[in-house]
Order: sequence, then C-alpha cells, then structure tokens
Amino acid sequence: MISKEEFAVSIENDSDDEFFCFYHSTAAATNVQQEVDSYLNDNNRTSGTSKKYPAVKHIFLKYNTGKHFSASVERLFSAGWQILTPRRKKLSDDHFEMLLFCEATKT
Repeated sequence: MISKEEFAVSIENDSDDEFFCFYHSTAAATNVQQEVDSYLNDNNRTSGTSKKYPAVKHIFLKYNTGKHFSASVERLFSAGWQILTPRRKKLSDDHFEMLLFCEATKT
C-alpha cells in the first residue's frame, strides 16, 4: 500500500494532476489538519469542546446542518398526506409513488 508521503510526491511530480493533490503543505492546511487530529484524539466530548476546536466546529456546521424545505417539497408532502388516507392504507409503494407523481404533475 502506498503511504501519504509517497502519494503526495507522486502527485507533485505530475503538474497536470494538481487538482487531485490533497496534501498541500500550506500553513493553514497544516494547522487545520493538526486541529482535526487533536480533536479526534481528545476523549473529552462535552459542549465546551467546540470552543477548543473552532475549525472543526465550522466544518461540522457547514456540512452537518439540515437544509430548509422549499415550498415545492412541502406541497409534495401535503399531496402525499391527501393520497395516503385510511381508505387507501393498503396501497403498495409503487402505486403510492404513481399517484403522488400524477398529483405533483397536475397543472
């Protein structure tokens, strides 16, 4: 198996493949990498830990926050509740999807 260092050296030799180089040696990237490593090695998982690792907190909030529902998605959920009534409780998944698709594409 190839090590990180060997991978970085082989990519640095290919100027065309610079896009795929994940191991840049900039100071900022090194500081973030050290902070992530410190966070992963830290056994303290209290709420105060987020203050110790601001970069990890920023990354977590950026990639682990749910998106807001748009109006079209809310209309689709509303149509789903109108289709799935107690009288139609035995609908198969395929039939439910077809009815929902027909309801959503109505003009």
